[in-house]
Amino acid sequence: MTTGTIKYVIGLVSITAFSVAYGSVSSKSTAQCGGLFLLDTETAEVSGTRCHVTDSVSVGKYTAFGSFGHYRFGGTWNDGWELSIKSNGLIGSAGIRVGFKYIDFSVDANSLYSMTSGMRIHKADSSAYMGSFIGMGHPTLASIRWDSDDDNSEISHIAADWETDFFRKGVIIGAQFGKQYVNAKIESIITTPYSANREYFVKDSSHLAIADIHYSFDGTDNDIRLHYTNVIANLNIIGNTYRDSSTKRFMFVPLDANLHLAELSWERLHYALHASALRANVQMEKKDERFFETFAPNRLLAPSIIQALSFTFLQQVYRVGADIDIFAFAAGAKINPRLSFAGHTIVPSIDIQGYYTYDEMDVEKTSETTRLIAFDSRKESWHWQLESFGTIISLGLSWEKSFAGSSHTISLDWNASQIVPLDFDFSKEYSDGESERNSDKSLKTRSGTGLFRNGFASSLAIRYSF
Repeated sequence: MTTGTIKYVIGLVSITAFSVAYGSVSSKSTAQCGGLFLLDTETAEVSGTRCHVTDSVSVGKYTAFGSFGHYRFGGTWNDGWELSIKSNGLIGSAGIRVGFKYIDFSVDANSLYSMTSGMRIHKADSSAYMGSFIGMGHPTLASIRWDSDDDNSEISHIAADWETDFFRKGVIIGAQFGKQYVNAKIESIITTPYSANREYFVKDSSHLAIADIHYSFDGTDNDIRLHYTNVIANLNIIGNTYRDSSTKRFMFVPLDANLHLAELSWERLHYALHASALRANVQMEKKDERFFETFAPNRLLAPSIIQALSFTFLQQVYRVGADIDIFAFAAGAKINPRLSFAGHTIVPSIDIQGYYTYDEMDVEKTSETTRLIAFDSRKESWHWQLESFGTIISLGLSWEKSFAGSSHTISLDWNASQIVPLDFDFSKEYSDGESERNSDKSLKTRSGTGLFRNGFASSLAIRYSF
C-alpha cells in the first residue's frame, strides 16, 4: 500500500473514532474472494482472481469507506510464439460521502493513483435527483510480454508495461414514481499517451463513451429489473521503444468497438426468471501510412545492429486489419427457498440457464519486405467461427445470523457457476492468395474434460454489520 493510501486509512480510522465518541454509528464490513477460470486450452488461457476487504462507517450525514485487496487477471495466446497480458497487484482505497437535505458530496482515491469526486442534487425525500462526477488518474493497466520460439532471433523477447493518463466525467439522473425507479448515467473517459523512459513501453490515446440505464419495479410480491449498457470506444494502442534518448514507434493498433448489453429479470417470492443478451463488434483498421504499421520489428533493434546490417538485413513490416463480431444470449430460472429458525436464515439456490453464442473473426495481414530497391508484399487471411449452445449451472448458499436485542448481523454467501456446452463447433479457414485450407477442430483442453478449467467461477463472502 502506498503512503497516500495509508494516510487515507488513518483518516478513516479517525472518523470512526469520532463517530463512536459523538454519535450513533452504523458499520458494514465485507471480506470476499472470487475466481474466474474462463478458458484453458492448448493455445489460449484466460483466468482471474480477486480478494478484497471493504468497510464503511456512517454517522449522521457522514459516511467514510475504505477497502484493501489483491487482484490478478491474465490471458495467454500461443501460436509459434507466446503473447501474455497480465494485470495484478495490491490496491487500497478510501473516501467519504457527506449528505445534506438537498445536496450530497463525495470523494474517493486509491493507490492506483486515481481520484474521483462527485456532487448530487436531490429532493428532500430523494425521489428525484441529478448529479455529476469527475475523476483522473495514472494507472498501470497491464504488463504485456511476447516471447519467440526462436531464441536465436535478433528479437526474441519483448516486455512492456501499459500505462495511461485518464480523465473521466459524467452525469447521473434518477427518479422514483411510486414503486418504480429509473436512473441513467452517461460517462466519458479520455486517455492521453504517457511516454516512459524504458526500453519498451505501451501507451494509448483513447475515448470511451458509456451509457447505462436501470429500471426497477418493487411490488409486494413481484420485482422487475431492466438494465441496458452501451459502450462506444475508439482506442489507439501504441508500442514504443526508447534507446539513447530516442523514442521509436514499433506498434500501432487502432480499434473501434461497440458493445450492447441488455438484462431483464422478474422475481416472485422464492423463484425468478431472467434473460440477458450481448452484442459486440470490434474493428481494427489496416493503415498504409509510414509509422502507422501494425508491427515494425526493425525499429526494435539497437542502432548498432541496424548500422551493421543496413545493406543485408531485410526491412519488414506487417499491416493487419480485423473484424470481430460477438453475439450471446442466455435465459433461465432460479429457485431460492428461504429457511428461518432461531435467528438463523439459510437460503440455498440453484440457477439453470440455457445459452447460445455465435462469434466470428476475420483477420487480414499484409507482410511487406524491402531489401535495397527490391520490394515484396504478401497477403494472408484467416477466418475463425465459433458456435455453441449449452447450459450454465449455478449453485449458491447464503447464511445469516441476527442477534436478539441488537442490530448486529453476520452473513456468509457462497456461489459457484459452470458452463456446460452441449454443442461446440469451431472452425478456422486460412488463405494465402494461392491456396486455401479449411480445418475444423475442437479447442483441446490441457487436462480432462475441461470442467472447472473452462467456464468455471466461484466466490465466497463474509459480511458483518451493526
